Amino acid sequence: MVHKGDASNAAVRALLTLTGENHDLAVLGTPPGELRGKKLKQRLAIDFNNKCAYCNINVSDKMEVDHVIPMNQKSLGQHMYGNLVPACKDCNRSKRSLSLEEFLDKYSVPNASQLKHKLQSRARRYGVTPPSDSLRSLVANLYLEVGNLVSKEADAILKKLPAPSAETKAEAKKIQKKSEFDFSEISEKFPLGSWVRASRDNLLGEVIDYSLEGPIGKRTPYVKFMVFENGAKVRRAPSQLVKVKNPFRNL
Repeated sequence: MVHKGDASNAAVRALLTLTGENHDLAVLGTPPGELRGKKLKQRLAIDFNNKCAYCNINVSDKMEVDHVIPMNQKSLGQHMYGNLVPACKDCNRSKRSLSLEEFLDKYSVPNASQLKHKLQSRARRYGVTPPSDSLRSLVANLYLEVGNLVSKEADAILKKLPAPSAETKAEAKKIQKKSEFDFSEISEKFPLGSWVRASRDNLLGEVIDYSLEGPIGKRTPYVKFMVFENGAKVRRAPSQLVKVKNPFRNL
């Protein structure tokens, strides 16, 4: 199910790409095209001797590009050269939204201290600095405004659709009768668009869907939500969730 959070996350990534490329243009004189596709990978291959920045294996034609500071609304890693490194598929998938320190610690990466120093020194050399308060505020407002705009426009389009025919309504009732589970109670407690926090791992996110999991006859209902930190879509049993205040409401 596509949700307004998908549009918000895409907008945030676009902004962080634009600000990063503009930074490199202003500081390094590197035009935006140099930070994309084949040209970017060629430059990183030279800088890192065609090896993964994290595990040091040869990446050859299988190089992926990772943002050392994750490019999401929590970490605000920008798409600038000093924040980009070559990575193998396994390291890139494992790191995901983790900070460099979290990744090195979680996976007990060999020579972690030296690697951290190397990557941080490289970042400073190319002018990578912590995100400013103004950027944090801009991203937070962008996330909220894009999500609200998408919801508003979607509602407006829905209102313009023709009313369903009697035949369509009859078919809808047949489908509803065949449903394995009535989500009305769960959806009332955790409406679409509401914010929840998971007790197990403290993940914070916006409710985007509901689902049934497990073998037929023994299915368990779940609430699906989009994690604020990294845009990942996860599901939890309703008993594991607590409804919380929208973190963007007062921005």
